Amino acid sequence: MNKRGVMFSLDLVFAVVLFVFLLGVLYQTYSYSMHQYSILKSNVEFTSYIDYIENKIALNKDFSCELVNKDGALIKHISYCIDLDKFNKESINLPDSIGVSVSGINFDSDSLTKNVEKTLKVIVHSGPVKKAEYYNCIMGGACNLEEKEIGIGVGYK
Repeated sequence: MNKRGVMFSLDLVFAVVLFVFLLGVLYQTYSYSMHQYSILKSNVEFTSYIDYIENKIALNKDFSCELVNKDGALIKHISYCIDLDKFNKESINLPDSIGVSVSGINFDSDSLTKNVEKTLKVIVHSGPVKKAEYYNCIMGGACNLEEKEIGIGVGYK
């Protein structure tokens, strides 16, 4: 009878140790999955902000270059052209917790803790673009429009 009691106790101890080990493995797996989910969620959020900024650069009339005729009348806004005199953080209009950094041009960038980046090719110019200068650039003549590759980074401040 004494041997049976010892065997029963060892079986119980072994079962408890195995249960605790499996519970630890399950908790570790759950914790890792939740961490990966939060990283994926923040990357998707940052990517959507970058797409939002890219759409603003392509379509926004607040800081895009204005194509004007010789009298200074507006003809149209040039897509993917940034007027450096108008482009700033306020014109992008992101939430306060989200920071933005733009490399390649003079821009008051935020320091970011987490960061997702994308590069774009844009035209940069200061002030309105005259129609004659614009068509001169298209035809391959002397051009004062400068094409640059900029890096847009979005992250938490």
